[in-house]
Amino acid sequence: MKPKGLLIAVVLLAVVGGLVWWSNKSQADKAKAPAADAPAKLLTIADDQFVEIRIKKVTDELLALKRENGKWLVTAPKPMAADQDAAGSMVSTLANLNADKAVEEKATDRLADLATCNGISSDDRMLRFDGRPFTPEDLLENVRGVI
Repeated sequence: MKPKGLLIAVVLLAVVGGLVWWSNKSQADKAKAPAADAPAKLLTIADDQFVEIRIKKVTDELLALKRENGKWLVTAPKPMAADQDAAGSMVSTLANLNADKAVEEKATDRLADLATCNGISSDDRMLRFDGRPFTPEDLLENVRGVI
């Protein structure tokens, strides 16, 4: 076997390995940087700050969760143990709420203006000038236009 051919193969392997390393590093750097068009953050609350969560349905049914000694318990409609994974997932979702779009059925856009006064901004607004409610098709068409 010729040592010259082996040396060329080692150099090519080193070049290919370096290119793969550089490509992976640049992709990781891009993933770490936040997107320029990231939605506005509504809330930032630490997960351990949540003590109680109350969810009221349209039918006036109430579901209440309470954290006691680091464990979530259902306190309403009747006391029982809660699924810790589901409660933790709900808390982490509530702790990091984002504003993607303001949807208002009146052309005056007062709700979005009020939110902007309180530091919550939304670049995309969906307004309706005739006062009729939005249909799911209207919402889907507008969301597709943004995405």
